[in-house]
Amino acid sequence: MPARQSHAACVCIIGSLLLGIAPARVYAANSTEIEQQYFPNLPIVLSATRLPQPVQDSPVAVTVITRNMIKASGATEIPDLLRLVPGFLVDYDNAHTAAVSYHMLPDRYVRQQQVLIDGRSVYDPLLGGVPWMELPITIDDIERIEVIRGPDAATYGSNSFLGVINIITRHAILDKGTTVKTNLGSDGLREGFVRYGNSSGALDYRLNMAYRSDNGFDGRYDGKIVRLLNSRFDYQINNLDNMVMEAGYSAGPRQMDDTFSSVIPDHIARTHSQYQQLKWRHVASQDNEYSLQLYHNQLHINDSFNVIGYPIYVDRGTVTDRYDMEIQKIQRINPELRYVVGASYREDQVASQYYFGTTDPLRNRIRRLFAHGEYHYSQSTLFNLGLMYENNDITGADLSPQASLNYKLTHHDTLRVSISKANRTPVLLEQYPNTGITFQGLTDQIYYKGAQVNNERITEYDLGFVGRHNQNKFNYDVKFYYQDIRGLINAKNNPNYPDYYNPGAIYFNNFDNAIIRGVETGLDWKPALNTKIHLAYAYIDISSTDNTESYSTAAPKSVLGLLARHNFSHGFAGSVNIYYRSSMKPLARHATDPAFMDPYTRVDMRIAKKFTAGNTNQTVALVVRNLFNAHQTTALLNNFDRGAYLTYQVKFN
Repeated sequence: MPARQSHAACVCIIGSLLLGIAPARVYAANSTEIEQQYFPNLPIVLSATRLPQPVQDSPVAVTVITRNMIKASGATEIPDLLRLVPGFLVDYDNAHTAAVSYHMLPDRYVRQQQVLIDGRSVYDPLLGGVPWMELPITIDDIERIEVIRGPDAATYGSNSFLGVINIITRHAILDKGTTVKTNLGSDGLREGFVRYGNSSGALDYRLNMAYRSDNGFDGRYDGKIVRLLNSRFDYQINNLDNMVMEAGYSAGPRQMDDTFSSVIPDHIARTHSQYQQLKWRHVASQDNEYSLQLYHNQLHINDSFNVIGYPIYVDRGTVTDRYDMEIQKIQRINPELRYVVGASYREDQVASQYYFGTTDPLRNRIRRLFAHGEYHYSQSTLFNLGLMYENNDITGADLSPQASLNYKLTHHDTLRVSISKANRTPVLLEQYPNTGITFQGLTDQIYYKGAQVNNERITEYDLGFVGRHNQNKFNYDVKFYYQDIRGLINAKNNPNYPDYYNPGAIYFNNFDNAIIRGVETGLDWKPALNTKIHLAYAYIDISSTDNTESYSTAAPKSVLGLLARHNFSHGFAGSVNIYYRSSMKPLARHATDPAFMDPYTRVDMRIAKKFTAGNTNQTVALVVRNLFNAHQTTALLNNFDRGAYLTYQVKFN
């Protein structure tokens, strides 16, 4: 690592450790009261505009995955939770590369979506998408996931293109004591977690350690081992000021195969991921606060091998760093009007001899100014208006506006009409590719810079209906949408440029346009005291120029997710998770793959028992995945067979 880069990382880490500590400690009577204060049952969302709002006041459609839903789902990996969101698609290129997207899956790297953890962007500036398996976080760290279904660049800037996922972790005060948990099951699944939380005066803290391993898909060399540590410190400085510091580290080997090339051998890659995050808040009143956030992400991948049949050594190693500083202010002017304004500075650094032909890191600096206003014109009429100004080193300056009208048809039902515009900045590989391998004095060019790549652009028109009925026992969210996407970036072979093993070297450009339209709905129903049902359904229709990829078939026409859960007597609980999608074209095709993936229905089941013994709370659960062993024909023939795992958790109070 260059000296300047290393020095900056050290300053960030040391500063976080010295200063770091976080959102306000609340001196409530018990943990239930605290959870109600931080995460109330009322449908309040924090992510859509940076202003806390009821769902019916949001300018965009929002789905909330709660902690109880996470437990009932039986999922062991975060991507699988997003099947509970209308219009979301989840697939795997291999067992440690997940593709998660809203409305379409053009390839294994989903570049049109922003993912945040407590407001910290984990979007990969080199290849795009999110390295889900490298994130130093476990499912048990999550309190809730807020998913913005639609462009929200006015709030979070470029790459908040098709949608935004904000993963919100638990306040440290909610996890006092020691918790030990293990998952053991099919496909070599071995997981162990140890968590310790405590308080010291105004400081609450949590420390986690976890281990995970599995064998990957049948017939593939794609197993993985993950070892991770993370921590969170919440410190109440005084009645007005609080600080949060979070830090984490994960590492482990990844089995690597390549179904597209016979000269790339099965081999081991190693990943190292870390982050440090610090947030200070000064809260004078509910609608009058200042905040400052600093964070650093790093992803280091060691991936090298000897080409089969040739005396060629290939090193695909990369080091990616992101440094970000953001300040914002929330202010209420009068009972009808409040706003949030802010600014941020980000620098992405990527070093890779393989992808860029140089050991010097490439940089992209992003400067942002943003504002959002919420104006209650009357008791029934609300206006939202947001704007982001963004300037980056790759494509220059852009504006991303958003506007909505929310009108209460009744006391319980709201109509939303909105328009949003967003941009997707090319990742560094798309703008500056230069990959070549020298063999016997000849250079085989794999990627090269063939053109100036411009932003992808989207305009979405949204007509939505949101309702809360029967004391919040029946909630619905219906969205009709029309998305106009211009300048989709993809790769193309140039037969006039030398590549001795392929049709030609690869270059990137804005090759395609697409229109996505349809309707989607989310329903939450509580038919009985201990029974809850969550339904997510979407109809998706895509028309595209299809110059480089079949975007028009990159999504199924219908996607459905259903989670039904019931708490029985004597501590027993059960849930059923159903996922259905109609046929679609695979993300990436091998010669043996079918042209289309057949329709597929997957059913998972969970049965759990809670009990107390002495000063401990314990849980035993059995999860069966793909209960009816439905055959799923996927890209690269990654088939999910029936499997099961057993969970045991003990919490020492």
